Amino acid sequence: MTRDERWARGPLHPEILTGTISPQWVAEFKQTPYAPTNATAWWALGAFFFLGFGGLIVGGALSRGHASANGLGAGVVMGLVGALLAGLVAWYTYRMRFDQAMRLWAFARANDLTYVGRHTDKYNGMLFDVGGGRLHTSVLRTNTVRPVEFGNYQYTTGSGKSQQTHHWGYVAVRLENLLPHIVLDAEGNNGFFGSNLPIRIDRDQHLSLEGDFDRYFRLYCPQGYERDALYLFTPDVMVRFIDNAAELDVEIIDDWVYFYAKNPLVGLDPRMWAWLYSVVDSFLVKVDQWERWRDDRLRLEAEQYGAGYGGAAGGGYGAGAGGLAGGDFSGGQVSDPGYAPAPFAGSVPPAAAYQPNVGAAMGMTVAQAAHMVPPGTRPPNNPYLGPKGVAMGGRRLRRGVPWASVIVIATMIICWIFFQTMILR
Repeated sequence: MTRDERWARGPLHPEILTGTISPQWVAEFKQTPYAPTNATAWWALGAFFFLGFGGLIVGGALSRGHASANGLGAGVVMGLVGALLAGLVAWYTYRMRFDQAMRLWAFARANDLTYVGRHTDKYNGMLFDVGGGRLHTSVLRTNTVRPVEFGNYQYTTGSGKSQQTHHWGYVAVRLENLLPHIVLDAEGNNGFFGSNLPIRIDRDQHLSLEGDFDRYFRLYCPQGYERDALYLFTPDVMVRFIDNAAELDVEIIDDWVYFYAKNPLVGLDPRMWAWLYSVVDSFLVKVDQWERWRDDRLRLEAEQYGAGYGGAAGGGYGAGAGGLAGGDFSGGQVSDPGYAPAPFAGSVPPAAAYQPNVGAAMGMTVAQAAHMVPPGTRPPNNPYLGPKGVAMGGRRLRRGVPWASVIVIATMIICWIFFQTMILR
């Protein structure tokens, strides 16, 4: 398959994930801020030696004083064993983390990627808008014109004994165009209660496509954007999704495409990396048509509020690593240092007037990103196609009600009331 060199230059080199890494690279990695620390292991081993020497001193003193030291001796031994086990577990965990981080760092270096490790940046996808304790781990990014990011992600739900940590993997690909909010819910990874998506989407936005596509994905798009979805998902595009990404949920939001998996994706398995690269390759081969799409509704909105055609699309809307302010999934806006107000005339609603430039999900505004990219590598806005952007109605899907969970909870409450009534009788 032909590789788009805007995102990856040359062939993939996965052998370093399982092979020998040179001592020079190991020493260099230890000097980077990405190398995990082993403070926990050293504290546990320190406690082991402290308890050991302290137990010998105290035990000797008690023996000379004709006091029974059996109970204290047993306690010291148990403390020694516990500290030793804790130290060994902490050391093993540290070595595993260090080895994985070092190999991913070396893999990134060998494949023209940047190893980022961990961060807590806010992204605009639906996965990154739920739960607490949100953390990106094992993150790698491209150094090319086409930003692509591979990473694992975790968040927590519940509290106390019912607290649960959810682990996901994702691939993020940046486009050169703004698209309506579309979600592909993969049928192959659904659970007993249906979709495994972290949020529920209003079923009225489901669009059935031709052929076998509905057997693999349920497509959701904003109402009124059905024809646009058909333009984006032509038969050849649908075949590529079925053949290469049937086990992944897909979200198109602003100028980003996210591929989600309900398990970590970034690791040391060369076969996994070969598959991830094939997913990105197969998608980008057909993405040119997506980047030519334009939303005619922008012109209508501009005419409605008395603005010029170019002014209405003066920059897109909030999308970047900062995501949406407050995690708004319904179309809220976000402050952007690169924002330049469009020259609207007359009375304009805030939602229409405030359309900041799209920020990159890697922490840069459009102006900053453009400054780092060589001139001419990102094509300017094509006046024949019209301005880039999406009208208000297509920016965010509506959330739905998780009826399966509601039914289960309601059934449990009814059963509890029934049994309580029977007991009182």
